[in-house]
Amino acid sequence: MGRRPREVRSMIVSAGGLGVSFGSDEVFSKLTFNIERGDRTALVGVNGAGKTTLFRVLVGALEPSEGTVTRARGIRVGYLPQEMSEFPSGPLLERVALHSGEIREALDRQAALHEDLASGAGEDEAVLRDLEATVSLLECADVYNLENRAARLLGGLGFRPEAVRIGPGPVNTLTTRIRSVTYLGEVEQYLLALEDGTPLKAVEQNPLEIRRPGVALTVHVRPEDVFVLPRAA
Repeated sequence: MGRRPREVRSMIVSAGGLGVSFGSDEVFSKLTFNIERGDRTALVGVNGAGKTTLFRVLVGALEPSEGTVTRARGIRVGYLPQEMSEFPSGPLLERVALHSGEIREALDRQAALHEDLASGAGEDEAVLRDLEATVSLLECADVYNLENRAARLLGGLGFRPEAVRIGPGPVNTLTTRIRSVTYLGEVEQYLLALEDGTPLKAVEQNPLEIRRPGVALTVHVRPEDVFVLPRAA
């Protein structure tokens, strides 16, 4: 019998000698680690240990005082903070499926380009090239299957099919759990960074929807409660 092929793993984020200080207050220093494709990493610590600060450095929202963060080419970072801004009202299914601003803009641009072609506005070749690039972007995002994926994601959270197609009321009446899950639709091909309070039920019950290159999670528990998460698909 031949040997089993060795699993090929690739680094998607690498931190080298990271440190953050605010004046004389050192949050952490000399942190070095890698997150590889398929990893699910839990960052465990008490309040004030620097978990959120480290996440902000990893996603590029905060410059480290020392050290470097290297991301693999083409990797984007989806970040689910504990506190999130409001988003437009409307059916919950639409919020989840089309939360990404890029997807909304690409769909609007596709419609506008079709109108230009129909009306004869602009150079046909230039419009066709632009349309081809826009369609390619939408196909890479699997945009034509977004609604089905969003419906399965919401179904895993216990929403009835008829409930996700109506507006649940003013945004400020939604629970944090419901508001959080709308962000999952935006991060299909990202390093997914989750903070405490993220709807893990959605991650556990929708393995086909959570196909991320890697997952990092902060957890507020006692240091002795460190645990290992299964690797992502």
